[in-house]
Amino acid sequence: MSTTPPRSDASPDASAAPAPAFPEAELPVEPGARSELLAATHVFAVELRASDAKPWVPVEGGLRERRVDLTVALLEDLKDRLPAPEGPLRSRPLPVGSTFPLTVEQRRLRNPMGDHPGLWSHLEVEPGTRYVFASRGTAQSSAAELMREGPVLAVWPGSAAVEVHLARGIEYVFQAERRAHGNRDATDAAARAAIGFVSAHLPVAGDVTGRFLWARIQPTFLHAPAPPVSEAVALLTAPQASRGLRVELIAGLDAVAQAPEVGAAFIRTVAAGYFTLLRDPGASALHPRLVDVSLYLLLFPGDARRFPAETVFPEAAERARLRAALAPFTSEHAQKLASWLGP
Repeated sequence: MSTTPPRSDASPDASAAPAPAFPEAELPVEPGARSELLAATHVFAVELRASDAKPWVPVEGGLRERRVDLTVALLEDLKDRLPAPEGPLRSRPLPVGSTFPLTVEQRRLRNPMGDHPGLWSHLEVEPGTRYVFASRGTAQSSAAELMREGPVLAVWPGSAAVEVHLARGIEYVFQAERRAHGNRDATDAAARAAIGFVSAHLPVAGDVTGRFLWARIQPTFLHAPAPPVSEAVALLTAPQASRGLRVELIAGLDAVAQAPEVGAAFIRTVAAGYFTLLRDPGASALHPRLVDVSLYLLLFPGDARRFPAETVFPEAAERARLRAALAPFTSEHAQKLASWLGP
């Protein structure tokens, strides 16, 4: 899997906020899952305590390269425990607060506009910098090994630790609801409980949370007789929902919408949610995608009309309001959607 450099929008709260106080469960390992928190064997938070950067030297391929010797402190184990360094204590976990050495290489292209190769070429190495790593390894993989390109699935800013705690809270609620319902409507109830939990903690829910949540609730949309469509759309359109969370929910709903058995009720609920976002100035960054990708594929899969507009939106006044929401957009897809809604 590809690595993901830290992003400033990984969590809607850019500060190092303390983890919320709620019950949490250990995250399972699901290789191949789109959520890094499920695919990873280890998730942990670290802080760079010392950094000794060597001079840049030219290398082949028009690159400059330098070695950086780091001292790293383990701040928190968020999934599984890291083993102590080589030696008689290797079988014991690495204590939180322990430090360990890590040597990395950074590369730079001579053209400053190019994409610098290598994981650590994209990361800051200043002392005090905090990261959360999601990696795949074994029970014997050291923290240093799990911070190298290859094992690393994703790296986020240190503030993303609060999202990992939120995912652990989702897992607790999800599994508790499944146990409470046994085999009767367990998947539906667990999915609704997970969505409700995220709704109650929207200030800290970003794209990391969104990918994990969708991985948990997706089977309900594909197999359950009564998936929580209205609840997912309500979460999507909530005023406090972050862009990262919305992007992940839209991607999930778009994928479900391509199933041939999707009915008018699903189309109407999701389309109404997408149109609600079109009227939300706070979601303006998502508007082009909503019109030219999400709404169009929802209503015109394969460029063919799925349902007459009257089937999805029976009220003429509602169709007129939705058509007005498309007025600022001039693309071919926008025009086709407007024509579908009628005069």
